[in-house]
Amino acid sequence: MSRSFAGRKDSLEKQVRLMLPMLAVVASVLGMTAPALAVVIDFTGGTAYLSGGGSVTTTDNALYNNVDYYEENGFRVDFVGGDGCVGNYYEDIAGCGTNNSVFHVHMSAGGGGTVTSVVVTKIGGGTFDITYMDETSNTQTGGGAASGNERSYVTPSGGSPVLLPSSDWGRDKNLGCGPGDGVERIYFDNSFLGITSLTITSENAYCFGLDSWYMDEAPPGAKTVAFTSASQSSAGESGTITVTAQLSAVHTADVTVPFTVSGTATGGGTDYTITGTITIPAGQLTGTATITITPDSLDEDDETVILTMGTPTNASKGATTVHTATITDDDPAPTVQFTSAGQTSAGESGTMPLTAQLSAISGKNVTVPFTRTGTATDGTDYT
Repeated sequence: MSRSFAGRKDSLEKQVRLMLPMLAVVASVLGMTAPALAVVIDFTGGTAYLSGGGSVTTTDNALYNNVDYYEENGFRVDFVGGDGCVGNYYEDIAGCGTNNSVFHVHMSAGGGGTVTSVVVTKIGGGTFDITYMDETSNTQTGGGAASGNERSYVTPSGGSPVLLPSSDWGRDKNLGCGPGDGVERIYFDNSFLGITSLTITSENAYCFGLDSWYMDEAPPGAKTVAFTSASQSSAGESGTITVTAQLSAVHTADVTVPFTVSGTATGGGTDYTITGTITIPAGQLTGTATITITPDSLDEDDETVILTMGTPTNASKGATTVHTATITDDDPAPTVQFTSAGQTSAGESGTMPLTAQLSAISGKNVTVPFTRTGTATDGTDYT
C-alpha cells in the first residue's frame, strides 16, 4: 500500500475510502459513535472548476489545465494569481506509463508562470490537521532536475513558514518515471494541527507539484520512536551509559522524547546524573540521553536507572518504551574481624560486649556468624 500515497492509487485503497462514509452512517443508525474519518486528497474523483467556466470530475486518465480551484472530500485548493493543472500531469507530459492524478503549477516567482500561491481550506470553514503530503516537483527550471536551491514554503494559519525540500520534476521514485526521481514525502509537526488554512508560496520555484495529502489522522507510515534496547549494564561503577531513541524513519522536524526516571539508584549525583529530554534533530534517525555514573568505594548491590518514555512530539511511541540501565558495582567486599583477641570482665556479673568491625563501610547488610567453645557453660555461666 505504500505506493498508493506517492504514486499509483490502488483500487483497493479507493474502495476502502468509499466505504468509510457508509460505515459512519451505519454506526449512526445503530446508535454507535463513529470514529473521526481521515481524509485523503489525491486529486482523483474531485471537481476541478475551470477559469473559463464549467467544471470537470478528475480521473487518473486525463489532464485538466486552466483550473481556477479544485474541491475534493470537503476541502478546497485555490490557485491564486493564475491557473493550475490537475490530473495525470506526468503521464500526459512525460509519458510515465502509469496514470496518477496530481496538481502541478508554474509559480510566478520562478519567472515561468503566474501562480503566486496555493491555498488549502475546508469548504464551509473549520479547522483541520494536515499530517503529511507528497511533493512531486519543486524545481527552478521546468521538466528536469532540481537545483537544490529551491526555496518554496508551506505555512499553516497562525504559524511560521516551513522550507520544503527540493524535488526533481517527475514522479514516484519507485515507478522510475520521467527525468526526475520523484516524490518527497513530507511529515508535519504539531503547528499543522487545528489550522484553518495552508498556504504554499515560493521565492524561486518554476515547477511545483503535490500529490496525496492526508488530513485529520496520523498517516500510514507515520514516524514512531522507540528505545533501541530494553536494557543494558555498565562495565563497572564509573563512566557513562548511553540510552538511544530511534525513529522508524527520518523526520523533517525535530522529534523530542521526554521520559521519567525511576529505579533503585539515586540520581542528583549520588549514584548518577542524567541529561534531559532526548531530541532527534530533523533529518536524523537517533537521539541520546547520557547517564553519568558517580564512582564510589561502597560495596553494594547493582542498581538500576529506569527510563519510561513520555509522549513524544512529532512522532508516536514505538514498541520499546521502557529502558533499564543497570549500574554494575565493582567494589570489593570489605573484610570483618573482632576488634580484639580477648578481654576479661571486672567481676562475675554484668555484660561483656563482643564487637566485629568492617574494614570499610558496606552498602549491604553484613552478618558475622560465630561458634562458642571454652570452659564456661552456656546457660549456666553466661548467655
